[in-house]
Amino acid sequence: VANRLTISTAGLVTILQNLVVSGTGNTTIAGNVGIGTTGPGSILALGGTAARTFGMDRNSTAATAGQGFTISSGGAIAGTADLAGGDLTLKSGTSTGTGSSALHFYTATAGVTGTADNAPTEKVTILATGNVGIGTTGPAAKLHIETVPTAGVAEALRLRNNNAAAGVGASIDFYADSTNKNARIRSYAVDANQGDIYLEPANGTDFATAMVIKASGNVGIGTSSPLAKFAIKG
Repeated sequence: VANRLTISTAGLVTILQNLVVSGTGNTTIAGNVGIGTTGPGSILALGGTAARTFGMDRNSTAATAGQGFTISSGGAIAGTADLAGGDLTLKSGTSTGTGSSALHFYTATAGVTGTADNAPTEKVTILATGNVGIGTTGPAAKLHIETVPTAGVAEALRLRNNNAAAGVGASIDFYADSTNKNARIRSYAVDANQGDIYLEPANGTDFATAMVIKASGNVGIGTSSPLAKFAIKG
């Protein structure tokens, strides 16, 4: 049939040479597809005897950027019920014994000239332990962020509260479990360009200010309104 290839059989179809399907029509294959395997165990299975790469070719048009590639799970159809969309799951391979597997994410860093390639390098790593590394392939904690400053201080983490109004801020909260609070480090906006820092251990049910560093430079212990450079209230 013009612009259409349909393979529908209860048996095995083997293609020993390259298969190229092009055009604007549909291609339908009823059953699992195996590449490098004659016994595919999923809709699309790659043979497991060698490392494989599933990728998109580079743009062959001169002076044209590469094209995007999107993986998307299924969505629900709007109707009379509240329905969830399909989850997107990325899994590394099954290991045995003391072996493990990990996830590696690569991106291409900007270079200095358009005549040279910028090969993608590993930027995010998730180890078998669950440790996540950003800027490191060997994260030593649940979240390990590593920078390589060439001078001065390199920003490694930014918390942004997208509201410049006074009286709002962002916090890092520490919990013993899902409900029991331990401590908090909180910012408080004085205005769009100034902010205070609060250290707040938990008093059992909520956080309570123990120390504050004001935008003015005043430090208060036991008071959130220090009137001097260092104020203690017992």
